[in-house]
Amino acid sequence: MLLHGLGVVGWTMYRLGSPLNRDGFHVVNLSYPSRTVLLETLARDWLPAQLAAYVPAASPRLHFVTHSMGGILVRA
Repeated sequence: MLLHGLGVVGWTMYRLGSPLNRDGFHVVNLSYPSRTVLLETLARDWLPAQLAAYVPAASPRLHFVTHSMGGILVRA
């Protein structure tokens, strides 16, 4: 799962996701409203909803590739 930093959108992570996809990873590159929604709200509501929507329950492992606020969001 790729999560961008503050003030940009998911396409900024495309160059990181493409090689991962070629190497066999299922890449989910998400955009989130980093400037209009509080970090706490994103962590409490938005991220769990995205995980439920994009990550199969039987997945043995989940990796996050983040930049800046994306990393803070995952840690929150």
